[in-house]
Amino acid sequence: MLFSPCVVTARALTARSVLDQPLARRHRIDARRVRELAGVARCGDLGIRRVLELPVLADLATTTAPQLRLPDGAGWRLGQALGHALEQGVRLWLCEVAAEAVPLITRTIGDGLVHVVSLPGPIAEGTEPDDAGAPPAVNPDPVLAAVPAPPAPGAVPAPPAPGAVPAPAETVVIAVSPLALLLALTDDGDDSRRYLRTVLAGVDTLRCSSRAIGALRRSGVEVVPRSRTLRMLWNPVALAYLVVFVYSSLRAVPVAFVPGFHGRIWVLWTIDVLTAIPYTWGLVEMVAGRRIRYRLLGLLTTLVTFLAPYAYFWTKGRNYPPEVIAVVVAMIVGSAGLEALRWWREQLIVRGLAQTCGGRGLSPATAEDPRPGRTAGLRRRGARLRSARTGPPPPADAPDAPARAGARGARRGARRWWRSIRPPRQC
Repeated sequence: MLFSPCVVTARALTARSVLDQPLARRHRIDARRVRELAGVARCGDLGIRRVLELPVLADLATTTAPQLRLPDGAGWRLGQALGHALEQGVRLWLCEVAAEAVPLITRTIGDGLVHVVSLPGPIAEGTEPDDAGAPPAVNPDPVLAAVPAPPAPGAVPAPPAPGAVPAPAETVVIAVSPLALLLALTDDGDDSRRYLRTVLAGVDTLRCSSRAIGALRRSGVEVVPRSRTLRMLWNPVALAYLVVFVYSSLRAVPVAFVPGFHGRIWVLWTIDVLTAIPYTWGLVEMVAGRRIRYRLLGLLTTLVTFLAPYAYFWTKGRNYPPEVIAVVVAMIVGSAGLEALRWWREQLIVRGLAQTCGGRGLSPATAEDPRPGRTAGLRRRGARLRSARTGPPPPADAPDAPARAGARGARRGARRWWRSIRPPRQC
């Protein structure tokens, strides 16, 4: 069911994530490529404000690299988007373009910056496999795979059939990292650095990374300087480490008031502080490690660093009150449950990116309206109400029959025009 508890829970866990992007609803996205290009450990760290759809990338197919360096037109819009990305911490740009435009965009902004992150669509039902049941060949390069193959030499294209509707051009989703674009323009030459000084003048470096600030300084861009301490407070990764460090430091304070503990407080506090950073690293590697041995090492590190303070607590105490045992068990279960929820969120996002809108609870036939049959039912009810209000249709030989038919045709044309221009409903 569409509104089952599992679906509601999944949508609550993935709220404000990259799945809320409209492109993620229309296309299948490679989660691994998105994670690598954005430079994050987990897709769950990519909020809706960190991944933006940038339509100006599609305009780069009709311009050239020298024209892009001019601060007008597409170059100016791209520069303003780059400044916004640096100030707001945007990690990735997405854009839906035609497959034939990918090489043109790559030629404009440079090699290695444009990446196709959309996955090929599922095989349609009824499609016959190749000879001997072998699967079709797959091109390992996603950019070349998205571009149709050129015609054979001497081949004459077949003329379109009379009245045939041309097939829509295949579209793909490309991704561009603003940080990678900034670094490429910084090392490209004097023209590119002059372009950066023009379009990025006065950018705020509060949320900029150290690499971005270094690139801005090498380009000579006049920026709003911020101290390293202030920038660290706005860094989510640094805040995560800080929260874990403070939690580990304060966890040993209530132990001094626990009856039955005969150990030393400073030893327990030292264990908490020393295991804070390895504990956070183990969590990240356990969830988003690129290889299985890294994930296993992260799991082992997380278990050891998490249980080390409690092991010392239990070995240096006797006859603990039941309340202390309940609190310690609640802390262990709560921490494990929190990490389980984060892992579940990551898996839901990765699985949701690999599916289209229909695969996340809506079938393609009912993607426009989540309640099947409601649109047809409303139309029938509206027809009955109009018939009851206006009465039966007049005979064909009535004097005003042509006028009535013309009015009905005009209304139908107006409704078809409105349905063609109105925005589609979101899933």
